[in-house]
Amino acid sequence: MKSKRLYYTDKIAEVFHKQKTANVKVEEIAQEIGITKKTLYNYFESKKEMIESVVDYISRRKMQEIKQGLGEQTSPIDALVYIAKTMFSTSKALCNFDEPQVNYANSPVIKNIFKERRNELLDIVNFHFNKGVYLGFFEADLDVELASRYYIFQLENLFARKETISEMMISDQRLLQVLYYYMKGNCTPKGLEHLRESFDIRVTAS
Repeated sequence: MKSKRLYYTDKIAEVFHKQKTANVKVEEIAQEIGITKKTLYNYFESKKEMIESVVDYISRRKMQEIKQGLGEQTSPIDALVYIAKTMFSTSKALCNFDEPQVNYANSPVIKNIFKERRNELLDIVNFHFNKGVYLGFFEADLDVELASRYYIFQLENLFARKETISEMMISDQRLLQVLYYYMKGNCTPKGLEHLRESFDIRVTAS
């Protein structure tokens, strides 16, 4: 039963992605998947529960993607950039749910989902800031807890609005520039050099 529900959650997510909105009738979802509405209601009590399940599914999948991809990063700075890029892709995947017709933001279930993912993410970011301090990329007196919370807070604010996501889809370089300005204040000279090399940002003499 659990695996079948996960299967249909994945299929519903595909429908939302294809339609570029979660404002789709259950009848239309069932038709797209190739089943009856009754079959869907065997696994989900309501359309709201379908959306909650899809949001949980996407956020878990993206968190797993972050954990797997971090092993391929060569420095704490690269790891923090990778986290930001994955958060950006997650925001793009979920932005179609942020509509007046859907209004999932008031769902206690979804609020709890985001809280759980945020806490997981905070632990990961905290680890890489600490590692960066140890390796000399970040200042030794850096308040890691504060820096980690601020980093996530800034990214959440950046990705919270659909308008921002639409604008930034024009160029990944713009995202890198924003991350550069977020991170450079915490860097040692060694860290700043690596940051500029990673982002291909050159400093010209004035």
